[in-house]
Amino acid sequence: MPENDWRRPYAAGALDWGGNLQASLRKKGSSKHGFEVSFEIKFEKASPEAVGLLDEFCEDLGLDPKANIYQRDDGSERYRVRLTRRDDVREFLQAVGPFVAARHEQVEILLEDVFPLLDEGRHRTAEGMVELASMLDSVQEAGFQRGGSHKKYDAETVADELGVEL
Repeated sequence: MPENDWRRPYAAGALDWGGNLQASLRKKGSSKHGFEVSFEIKFEKASPEAVGLLDEFCEDLGLDPKANIYQRDDGSERYRVRLTRRDDVREFLQAVGPFVAARHEQVEILLEDVFPLLDEGRHRTAEGMVELASMLDSVQEAGFQRGGSHKKYDAETVADELGVEL
């Protein structure tokens, strides 16, 4: 993809002003410490053209977007495209990061702190899992995840469950 692709700032604006980006912990009994990280970037629009453009942009980046149409309670159609794989979320954020305005701090935390911690495997220790939970708390506190006042698995909860001092 060319460095000057006009869709990069378009996708950044869509993320800033209408997209949903989540990064959180959830329970997973089969993992070493009982938690896993969940990532999702989601765009939902009434316009098939807008979502189609974002879907095409993701495919051109080599990502695996999940696109679908669903009916709302009022009978109207909504178009949705989602990224849920960690590497897809990272690649998308790297592509649009220089153009993100409203969510710049959250993108920075993910790209500079969260993904490197996971790449280094530090989350495989109880202390590293608590450090990861703390980073994800910072992402939420910066206004990244709107609509929820408190995550279920914050750093304090994870520390308590794993017996780690904060």
